[in-house]
Amino acid sequence: MKTIIRTAETHPLTWRLRDDKQPVWLDEYQSKNGYAGARKALSGMAPDEIVTAVKDAGLK
Repeated sequence: MKTIIRTAETHPLTWRLRDDKQPVWLDEYQSKNGYAGARKALSGMAPDEIVTAVKDAGLK
């Protein structure tokens, strides 16, 4: 079985997935900096700053 090497640059949405297809536990995901953007938005950004960040990122 070929192992896929995922990095934040090559697989920005899926690099935290496990190769063995088992669920990623919350503490494991957070240890890989998962939810960092959500944590930042919820703890220190005003609503208008969040809107600006999403627009600047080109998210749709």
